[in-house]
Amino acid sequence: IGGGIRQGEEVLACLRREVREELGVAVRLERPPRTYLLDEWRVVAELRLPPDRKRPVPLMVILTPPRLGGPGMPDRLAIVTLSTRLRGEPSPRDLFGMLRVARPALGEFFARDEWPLAEAAAHPDVAVTLNGPPPPNAVLRPVLTGRAFQILLRAGHDWEAVRP
Repeated sequence: IGGGIRQGEEVLACLRREVREELGVAVRLERPPRTYLLDEWRVVAELRLPPDRKRPVPLMVILTPPRLGGPGMPDRLAIVTLSTRLRGEPSPRDLFGMLRVARPALGEFFARDEWPLAEAAAHPDVAVTLNGPPPPNAVLRPVLTGRAFQILLRAGHDWEAVRP
């Protein structure tokens, strides 16, 4: 899910609006037991941040070099991932598609760097919903937050320890 903050809009209001626009559901923020700091696609720290009613505690902070060039670009971008629970049954609206992996299959799914779309769609614990035909021989690869979850699982962090 992506998008931009509108003028005068609070960050969490933007998150809720974007989820509603792109998935058609409301979202509830959850408090993770720890925050993972990833830098250069490695887990470099586990932080236990005190809960705060006004500011949510992130599940992950991903530091990555920016992909877009230019002299005004920063050395690093920080992607903050919040732990959420969807309220209702999501469906891709503004998105090209949606991939849902059942919790017991996450380790298997993230053990591989890529999945041919047809193979993923045929997996009993994976659901693929598309808003149009995929390109021929489409391949799924984790990027950004998906890649960070993959790294956490590969580093031995149990999914139940990652999720609240």
